[in-house]
Amino acid sequence: MSQITDQSPDATTPTFTIVIPAYNADRWLREAVDSVLYQTIGQEDIQLILVNDGSTDRTAAIIDEYAGSDPNVVLAIHQPNGGVSAAMNVGIEHAAGEYIGFLGADDYLSTRTLELVADFYEEHGSEVDLVSIPLEMFGTKKGPHPGNGERFDSTRVIDCTSEWNKVHIAGGGAFIRRAALDEYGIRFDPELFIGEDLVFNTRVIMRRLRYGVVADARYYNRRHPTGVSLVTSASLTSGFYDHIVEHMHFALVDEALGLYGQVPLYVQSAICYDLRGRVKDQGAAKQETALIDSYRKRISDLLAHIAPEVILDMNLWREEKAFLLSLKSGDDALQTMPRRGATFLANGEPFYSFGTRPSGVNRPVECRMHFFEVDGDQLTITGHFTGLPFTSARPAFVVNGVLHETQDGPNPVPQRQSMGRPVPPPGFSFSFTTAIENNQTIEPVIILAADEDNGELVCKVPWLPGPFTWFCGGSGTRFYRHDTDWEFFGVSRTALRIKRPGALGTIKRELAFFTKAKLKGAPWSALRLRAYGLTHRRIRRLLGSRPTWLIQDRKLEAGDNGEALFRYANASRQDGPRVALSLSRDSAAYGDLRRVGPIVEPDSDQFARAYVRSSWMASSAGDALVINPLPKIMRIINDLRPRRFAFLQHGVTLHDVSGWLNRIDKGFELFVTSAEAEREAIATPSYGYTDEHVCLTGMPRFDRLVSNPAGVIVVAPTWRKWLASPIDTKTLRRKPFPAFNQSLYFRFWDTLIHHRRVTEALQESGMRIALALHPCHEAEASAFAETDTVTVLDYPHDYSNLFEIGNVLVTDYSSVAFDFGYLRKPVLYAQPDAEQYLGGAHTGRESYFSYERDGFGPIASSLGEAVDALVALIESKGELPELYRSRADEFFAFDDRGSSQRVYDSMLERFSD
Repeated sequence: MSQITDQSPDATTPTFTIVIPAYNADRWLREAVDSVLYQTIGQEDIQLILVNDGSTDRTAAIIDEYAGSDPNVVLAIHQPNGGVSAAMNVGIEHAAGEYIGFLGADDYLSTRTLELVADFYEEHGSEVDLVSIPLEMFGTKKGPHPGNGERFDSTRVIDCTSEWNKVHIAGGGAFIRRAALDEYGIRFDPELFIGEDLVFNTRVIMRRLRYGVVADARYYNRRHPTGVSLVTSASLTSGFYDHIVEHMHFALVDEALGLYGQVPLYVQSAICYDLRGRVKDQGAAKQETALIDSYRKRISDLLAHIAPEVILDMNLWREEKAFLLSLKSGDDALQTMPRRGATFLANGEPFYSFGTRPSGVNRPVECRMHFFEVDGDQLTITGHFTGLPFTSARPAFVVNGVLHETQDGPNPVPQRQSMGRPVPPPGFSFSFTTAIENNQTIEPVIILAADEDNGELVCKVPWLPGPFTWFCGGSGTRFYRHDTDWEFFGVSRTALRIKRPGALGTIKRELAFFTKAKLKGAPWSALRLRAYGLTHRRIRRLLGSRPTWLIQDRKLEAGDNGEALFRYANASRQDGPRVALSLSRDSAAYGDLRRVGPIVEPDSDQFARAYVRSSWMASSAGDALVINPLPKIMRIINDLRPRRFAFLQHGVTLHDVSGWLNRIDKGFELFVTSAEAEREAIATPSYGYTDEHVCLTGMPRFDRLVSNPAGVIVVAPTWRKWLASPIDTKTLRRKPFPAFNQSLYFRFWDTLIHHRRVTEALQESGMRIALALHPCHEAEASAFAETDTVTVLDYPHDYSNLFEIGNVLVTDYSSVAFDFGYLRKPVLYAQPDAEQYLGGAHTGRESYFSYERDGFGPIASSLGEAVDALVALIESKGELPELYRSRADEFFAFDDRGSSQRVYDSMLERFSD
């Protein structure tokens, strides 16, 4: 039951009522309230209603403080938690102002907002029931809100019959004539846990099909580091697929039909604003098949009320629009669209063109080469043609004027699903093999089959070589690749020429390449490096000199699989390739490792020369700047970079990270694994790797693991993508993330390590916690307090030492759990956000490894469970129960300290130089 403070009677009716619903908002509420109270129109024109929706922090006290200090202006309402719709509705019921607006408890208004809105209503009040102002984001995201669109170029009235796609969605930033709410019987629908503002505002606007916009006011919308959007969270519940559809979409359709006998285009566009997210939603895969089948049928029913032009106007990829058009019609849109020349039509307008100049319909179609592999006189090209896969379109190649069909190629990009049905893939994956001949020309084309209105059409397509085709050029220089036996170069955007590299021809082409590159601004240092690499390659081939391998963990640190392999190669395989390590002189390990073997300084001329000399590069990191360490000059030297990259891994891959570590994006020729289940999960089409690429060896660092428990609880949660700042390209490190200490991630881990029961157990046992944050969160380490029982480790961490002295590991999803499992030490998996983290909010999804079935310790899904489990492990001194020991025995393929040798031999034997 609501409790309402008395508001002093006032003879005048305020111009505005502002309702602020608040739930546990004590950190931000004052800023929101003050932004209303200190508006330029004066407090006599304001009624401020503060609704405490069952808060458990100091929100209620703050609200009562404001109500007590100014009862003529502020009305306090306290009610049990009922959700934001219920809180705003109770505000509406007590509103006395002529116009009503809603403000989030963590947001605020610009100081002239109410004055500007009042002026607008003074001039246009007879035309509109709602006035909208622009939203400006602040906090973890900054800038104009995407929902602003192009509506706020000026202060004006928007006619929704002509500008039907200028929809207003957000509850914040709208000021509504209060009498209209009573006249039309409009309130927020408490049945909606998402999209309640879309329905509310659309119901208001659809009555007049006009609303106002005030360009110079601002609604400041705070963005939090939550990581998982409300839409994503909602899509994990079954109600998102039935209940919400009825109360949001069909409620609007039914009301529009009752008013007009049809659904106005504006209302259709508002519905499609929500449908846009539903097309991209991947949460349906986690729901029951029957539910999703019913959901898809209801969306199909809904689309019967949506005009094709509204679907085509949506901010979606064209394949997604084709999906909706197919769902609307019941037919495959890509089979039924008519064609005019090279252009396919939808609703009588150009939809997609395979022409070389599509005139803004779409980006030109390209032949994207992923791999360009030469084996003697045989050439195999794999990649994909961009462009929608119309039934009448097929890719092919013209070789010296002769048309050759392609074969379907590997496609590591998973088939996207929407509403339980596949979305058309954006392209044609192909594999094409041909014999190489001197003076040969290869051209990619798309063939459009003849139909009743069109003859067969052959559309030329430009090449776009990827980084792992080893072509250099671009930015004005034709793509070009110099091999020992062949030269490959573009003679036009659509034609590739192959020649035997005669000495004079090679010199001419290199001089032409150097000249064009220099004219386009290439630095002399890059051109000198190219000359050095070409010379070294020729001399090495003539003399048969020893090959070079270049290894790296990270620029400023070692201690991972790269260091272990480097040590093994220089200690045990001195007759093999020359193996060097890339490591900064600023690293603590530099002095020790320089006595092991050759070290090169990252970002130095020495590194660049070692890079173009090397036939292999190997690293435990898969970051873009490790794979491509010279991005500014790679277009000059791409055909000289190491042709083979061995991914040593930072840890066992337990999740599906094919969207990140697939072969197209990374180009790994060797992918190290430690378990048969892991190997099988990676040697799959979704990753793009075969058995030839994925080796079962164990990680090199396993050879150096030792166990001497010293009473240490290692706490090492992994990172969160949504809480990580961009990487600094020079240091490969990140700056502190704004508002990190407000995140749920921080609050959970900080509370756990400092919990009273955990502290008491540590003190009684004489043990301590060592907190080792992931490298992506090293900048946030200072947010965690050190105590007598908690040490926050500086970065970089000595993981080998932590594995040695640790009794127990507490983590969430980190792969360092496998090092503890390898040493037969227990792990506590604290996973309060498993549904979101493993549901796609981070970089991976659930795969072959089940924490419940395969994990090396208990799982805690809440803080209470985590505290109980951690206290029990502390009291047991980290004893590993037999259940978890047997799981470790079954998981690891090797336990013999021979991993480095197996990795080395795989590099040496599988891809000999």
